[in-house]
Amino acid sequence: MQAESGLSTDLDVAQALETVQSTEATIPTLEIDVQQMENALAILLAERPGTLDSELSEVKPIPVIPARLPWGFPETGSPAS
Repeated sequence: MQAESGLSTDLDVAQALETVQSTEATIPTLEIDVQQMENALAILLAERPGTLDSELSEVKPIPVIPARLPWGFPETGSPAS
């Protein structure tokens, strides 16, 4: 640690601790915001609030987008002009 080796001042340590405490203090508000957004999304999908909690809490990899996307009209299978 820099403070123990004398490479930082007490002020540096105090500022770092203040930054940590300030960041930690924002976590509950952010968690509430996430829950509200998940509930709003559920309502937009005609679901009850809380219905998507388990699905949205699972960490999943970002899907890979194919290099070439198919194009055209799905109902006819013909290409767009």
